[in-house]
Amino acid sequence: MLDVKQAVDRAAKYLGELFLENKPKNLLLEEVRLDDDERRWSVTLSFEAKGGEELEGIAFLQLKPKRQVRTIEVSAKDGKFLGMKKPQNV
Repeated sequence: MLDVKQAVDRAAKYLGELFLENKPKNLLLEEVRLDDDERRWSVTLSFEAKGGEELEGIAFLQLKPKRQVRTIEVSAKDGKFLGMKKPQNV
């Protein structure tokens, strides 16, 4: 069974693989939880993502990267990817 550190490491790895074209930067752990029957870890991570606009000059310097949040679900038994969702309360 995966411990909490292993679950977070797996979730971060999966997040990077799913966002191949726009690798997540400055990952922050927001929340981690093992469900009641101890079958699944839910790991919520936030990260910086590029904005949709290409800006030039000084406007580019003033643009703060937007943070996105995703919850990655990982099997507690073997670390397999079970799913990803965007939390609604963010």
